Formats: sequence, C-alpha cells, structure tokens
Amino acid sequence: MQKQFSLFLSTTLILSLSLIRPNQAKIRIVIGSVTDSTDTTTNTCQPSGYISSRKPGSCTAQNNDSCCKDGQSYPKYQCSPPVTAKTDAIMYINTFSDAPSSCEPKIYNDDELVVSLSTGWYDKGTRCLKSINITTNGNSVLAKVVDQCDSINGCTAEVGYEKPCGANEIRASRGVWSKLYMVNDQMGTLEVTWSDVSSS
Repeated sequence: MQKQFSLFLSTTLILSLSLIRPNQAKIRIVIGSVTDSTDTTTNTCQPSGYISSRKPGSCTAQNNDSCCKDGQSYPKYQCSPPVTAKTDAIMYINTFSDAPSSCEPKIYNDDELVVSLSTGWYDKGTRCLKSINITTNGNSVLAKVVDQCDSINGCTAEVGYEKPCGANEIRASRGVWSKLYMVNDQMGTLEVTWSDVSSS
C-alpha cells in the first residue's frame, strides 16, 4: 500500500487549457515526476539563487570537491538548517594559514582546532571565537569558530575559484580531523553532527 501511494505521488497530471477561439479549446496533457520542494540535504533551507562557473582558474581548495567546474551551476544559500543538539553537517578539510580569518585578523596553524561555518550558521559572526562540539563515529572534538564558509559567493578569483559552501557545511583544520582519529587518507569529506557549546 505504501509503495502504491508513493508511486501515485511521484507522478502528476497537468491539464493545460488554452483558448484558441471562442468555444474552442486545446488540451495538453503532461505526465512527469513531481519534485519535492524540500531539499533533504539542507532540511528547510532553500537556495537563494545559483552561480554559474565559466572557465574557472586554478582552485586553491585543499579538497577538489570544493572546486568550481567549468559549465556547472552551484546553489547559493543565505540560510542554514536549524541548530539542534545533533545538527547534521558535511565537513571538509581546510587550511586557515593562508589568510586572516573573518572573526579576527590572524591566521591559524593546521594543528589548531578551528573551523568555519556556512553563512547561515556563522550568523553574521555571532558564533565567532565560540566553541562547537563535532561528533562522528563515536568520537568528538571541541573546535573554535574563526571564519565564515561563504555560502553566497563563489567561482571567482577573489575566493580562489572555490564553489559556494553548502548550507550545512563545516570546514575544519587538519587538527580537528586528527582529533576525530582520521588519518591522512581519510581526510577530505565526512558526515558529522555538531552542536553549540554552552558558555556557562
């Protein structure tokens, strides 16, 4: 019964009625898939637009998954999913030693426990220099938020031809990855959960 119901929801019958002359009509029937308006990877957060990549230059990202590809379009987000006690996120490896961070004008060594958060979670700097708890595979680490993972801009020289961050993205230093017991060949992309750490 559930499969039949899902199949029913997966198709739609659209009848388009357009008048050609008085008392005459033309009927066009289109049968196709219904696209769910909820993006399951970002919960309730929807794209605010898209960025097209045209002949990007040399990408500065440590992970090729973060680089813009020629002819591709990438969603941009001004929001992020709600933060809970176990907020789902995708974590990428990142360096914070090549440019000053957004939260304070300094750089960080790769062994320091620092991260950047998607634009919505960064929340105009309200989480700057605060700790978050990141968990995966039964291991946890406390990391300091020092930068924004820009979910709005991307694929330009100013951002090293990196694509916009996702709405649910964390960029973490090598030190963070090491504390989660990830060795070199495991560092790259990882599903994690995170939460704010109480200041009390």
